[in-house]
Amino acid sequence: ARENGNVMIYSSSSCAPCHEAKAHLRDLGVKFNTCDIEKSASCKAKYDQAGGIGTPLIFVNGDRMDGYEQSQLDALLRKHGYLDRNAIYLDRKMGHKRGGK
Repeated sequence: ARENGNVMIYSSSSCAPCHEAKAHLRDLGVKFNTCDIEKSASCKAKYDQAGGIGTPLIFVNGDRMDGYEQSQLDALLRKHGYLDRNAIYLDRKMGHKRGGK
């Protein structure tokens, strides 16, 4: 099992893609931390230190993703083993069938 804290989203309250990314992670059952750069000075400092230029800024085990694109996030999650246990769920959600014709 992955520890909470390996997936971090730097976000802002008015950022629609931030909300979409968080909803997608919740749907997958992937635990994540979120840091609102508008509400927390320490979050903003970490975001600036990382060279953030927009939100969301997502890190999965240190791998960076600027913005939100579901397939790109899924690829990062898969790379780090987050989606192995969710493969059947993902297949159902995407309409894929395993082992069938």
